[in-house]
Amino acid sequence: VDAFRYFAFRTHEHAGKIDGMSAYEKDPGNARMLRYLVDAPSGIVLERVYDEFPRDTGIYGSFAQKPNVVGIPFLLDVWKRNLTELPALVAKIQSFYAGTLLDAERFLTDHDVRYVVWSIRESKNIDAWKSIMQAVDADYRWMEFSTTPEAHVGLWVRR
Repeated sequence: VDAFRYFAFRTHEHAGKIDGMSAYEKDPGNARMLRYLVDAPSGIVLERVYDEFPRDTGIYGSFAQKPNVVGIPFLLDVWKRNLTELPALVAKIQSFYAGTLLDAERFLTDHDVRYVVWSIRESKNIDAWKSIMQAVDADYRWMEFSTTPEAHVGLWVRR
């Protein structure tokens, strides 16, 4: 009865799509960015670290089969407890995504970051986007995937 109820009354928007990517492809700009990243040359990806559980942290690099600067902090905590450098690194990433990290460009080059993700979740924070754009413009070019001018979705890609 429960199985029948599940199949009869569930939404079918992701039917047959078992990789999980379709949930992140609802927004067209986010979908284009994700597809670009999947096809892009290999390189380290920087993504924002989210606090809620379950986390979206690490999804773009994971779907694109590219390494992340942090990966998934929850898994790191499970398998490598007491990583002393992890809290400081996460704090720097949070500061970067807030647009307040001093010497942001050096932070990216020190971690050999090739792609910086600015997803649909960050798209409304225009002030942080502008601050990051100014900070990394010399070494990174912006690739816009959104069609909405006031909601940026895209990648900074190392030149």
